[in-house]
Amino acid sequence: MGRIPPVIIIVTLLTAGIIAFSLVISGGLPQRQDRNISPLTLVEVRDYEGAHLSSIADFRENSIRGPQYLSAATYPLKISGLVSKPQSISYDEILTTFPQYEKKDHALLC
Repeated sequence: MGRIPPVIIIVTLLTAGIIAFSLVISGGLPQRQDRNISPLTLVEVRDYEGAHLSSIADFRENSIRGPQYLSAATYPLKISGLVSKPQSISYDEILTTFPQYEKKDHALLC
């Protein structure tokens, strides 16, 4: 992958500056108006384009050995195969050795 041409960087920065300037001049982003928003009711889609869809309640456990219950204290994460250094890491090591991240969910109202 090569370097980004300077003209692309300049055009991108100019475009971002124009957008920012227009937002400042217009008073910012439009505000959400809650008065016309009504909550949606929860529905389960059972048919799609003529095909019957089964319910989530119809899910059956069909694994060969049944549901698997693992102990975090005894079950290791094994990293092997085409790696230069195979490892076996406990759950506690994962929590204390590696950085932790948090997933954030955001709603986009249009």
